[in-house]
Amino acid sequence: MSEILEVEFELKKNRVRLGYYYSCDGLKGHCFHYTKPKSLNNAKCILRKNHNRGDKGVWTKNKIYATYLHIFFRNNLTFLDKILKF
Repeated sequence: MSEILEVEFELKKNRVRLGYYYSCDGLKGHCFHYTKPKSLNNAKCILRKNHNRGDKGVWTKNKIYATYLHIFFRNNLTFLDKILKF
């Protein structure tokens, strides 16, 4: 939407992703959305809780970290420390 990252999305009628995931960095959160990226170029993986299945859902550029992952800070205190020191 803001065109900061080079990725476009399309809106679907049905839910695309639902459940708990982990980022490549080990951050825990959940995903719930109806959009899907048109291209997965430059996308990193988010992993299902059981780590058996991965889906693309993280994009980074310079100091920007964009993801479908809704992060729980209480479960990711080290990440919260990084943000506060940023």
